[in-house]
Amino acid sequence: MNKGRITLVSNNYWTLYKFRYDVIQMLVNEGYSVNLIAKKDSYHMNFSHKNIKKHFLPLQERGKNIFNEIKTFLTIYKLHKEINPKIVFNFTLKPNIYSSISTRILKIKTVSMITGLGHVFIQKNIFLKYFVINMLRISLKKSNEIWFTNKFDREYFRQKKILRSQKTFIVPGAGIKIKNTKVLRKHIDKKCNFIMVARLLKEKGIKEFLSAAKYFKNDQDKDFILIGAHSDDNDHVSKKLLDHCVKEKLIYYHPHTDDVDSFLKKSHCIIHPSYREGISTVLLEAASLKIPIITTKVPGCIDIVLSEDYGFLCEASNSQSLIAKVIEFITIYKRDPGSIDRKVNKVFEHVSKNFNRENIIEKFKLTVQ
Repeated sequence: MNKGRITLVSNNYWTLYKFRYDVIQMLVNEGYSVNLIAKKDSYHMNFSHKNIKKHFLPLQERGKNIFNEIKTFLTIYKLHKEINPKIVFNFTLKPNIYSSISTRILKIKTVSMITGLGHVFIQKNIFLKYFVINMLRISLKKSNEIWFTNKFDREYFRQKKILRSQKTFIVPGAGIKIKNTKVLRKHIDKKCNFIMVARLLKEKGIKEFLSAAKYFKNDQDKDFILIGAHSDDNDHVSKKLLDHCVKEKLIYYHPHTDDVDSFLKKSHCIIHPSYREGISTVLLEAASLKIPIITTKVPGCIDIVLSEDYGFLCEASNSQSLIAKVIEFITIYKRDPGSIDRKVNKVFEHVSKNFNRENIIEKFKLTVQ
């Protein structure tokens, strides 16, 4: 029995696979016909069910070419008009703007999920930020619901008067499946492995991680492992710097993996020096595996590591602060490893209680009914 058509719009199929796969699976199991709209990449191959229809966008995630942006908007508009879904879920910035304007014109029920205030809001381009804020005011005005991944972003939208009378909810990202409640933290024997998993964007704190690795270059008891895809643009750390760090053996670098857990399980501590997040999925994964965390005091990270009782918190965009926390972690571990256990147990309990993926899937299920 077909209950109707549901559409999800995102930047690319990687985000739909990485963060929404369980939701899409639930919708199909519930009897809905699911339409996916996103930029084409290899991850679209993961969606092969007969009740899933895939549509591809000419979307450039950070592009500013006006003709391409108009083309992307018109593609989304035409698809919504053709599909005429029961409800549309929008994720990431451009889909939230272009798709929400389209559904407003077509009078289609819309849920806009703000998955974080990233690139546009962190950089210093005041004109671009002003333009995007005004576009959000227009596009989200008639959204039936707006979901935020953390309370800080919702408050920012209120301060900027993007929010009016729309219903808002906190839906903490994709959540996490607690795979094994008996998981034990890996103890340090000869070497301490510090790992960072992220796209190699400057705003993820890659430079700070590389600076920390350089600082500990002569320490034979520490390894720094970096996992993440690199692109040749100004938003990513330079390839020259990355290659230098690999050549000098400051880090071990892996461009990509679909099995993050296998790397995390071999690490003693995860470092995530991001400048801002929606909700950091990699921190949720680390917390669920009881891996100690060093991260920044920014939205999307302090929602998981609430205080120093839960992990180690450094200042964003501050290499020295990060280095100090690495030293503190090693010092405390040698002096009182039990205190590390208490931190990881607290963050594990916090994540298990507040970021359960089943609760997030249930929110989607109730919304489409």
